[in-house]
Amino acid sequence: MPHITIAAASVVTPMGVNKAGQQQIDATVTNRKLTDWIVRPGYESTVVADDEIIAAGAASVTVRARVQLAATWNSTFGVLRVMLMRNDTEIRTADFVNGTNALTLPDTAATLAVGDRLWLRMTNTTSGGFSMTGTVQGGTNTYLTADFA
Repeated sequence: MPHITIAAASVVTPMGVNKAGQQQIDATVTNRKLTDWIVRPGYESTVVADDEIIAAGAASVTVRARVQLAATWNSTFGVLRVMLMRNDTEIRTADFVNGTNALTLPDTAATLAVGDRLWLRMTNTTSGGFSMTGTVQGGTNTYLTADFA
């Protein structure tokens, strides 16, 4: 009689986190990881490690991200940039528009494998006498989610 082994399948669920606290993105900062995330309501099965969402299984997802600042961004001498990362590869980027305090990245299609990581980082190119600090707000208005495509 043949021996058959059946492995348990990875259960893939939608994933999402909210920023838990404020974080400053000082002038001349490059590629600063956004840290201090908590699982977003409705996404209770989300696995978070090292401030990154970890995919529990393979799936095609739509990734959504939004960053809320404590104050309006106003600089014509540099940009405040948000980058969506899959593992260590940038898959979407956008800059804050002057006169705004929030940035919603366009929906991003991604194919994830088990263990893939989704996370956000930011860059602030202002410097010298024209330096500005962007302070990222915690709460439900700063988030990262991955829902089934």
